[in-house]
Amino acid sequence: MTPPTDAPGILVANPPYGERIEVRGRGPRGVIRERPRSRREDNDTFARAQLDPADMEFFVSFGNALKQRFPGWCTYVLTSNRKLPGILRLRESTKTPLFNGALECRLFRFDLIAGSVRNRSAGE
Repeated sequence: MTPPTDAPGILVANPPYGERIEVRGRGPRGVIRERPRSRREDNDTFARAQLDPADMEFFVSFGNALKQRFPGWCTYVLTSNRKLPGILRLRESTKTPLFNGALECRLFRFDLIAGSVRNRSAGE
């Protein structure tokens, strides 16, 4: 993955969440549920979102590519995983709660800088 231009820009990503959007009354694979989930159960599902090892490897590589190849860029990532900034090893500048269908998600904004935030803070 490389930037399409030399000038910084905006990158938007909607990577797979590992969850499926459900049709009302049906599970993710068309299985009819006995009762709809409550909002609390939906929120608990959001809080417990887990990544499998292949997804974890992808997000670690994605975070590394953003840091190394996109300094100066603004990146937005839509996900249902609240722990994604930690997995990417990036600090979000904003997080906006929203829904993608029935899935509670966050739109994270990352302002990518050259170098380390720690080094920059120590030098200022």
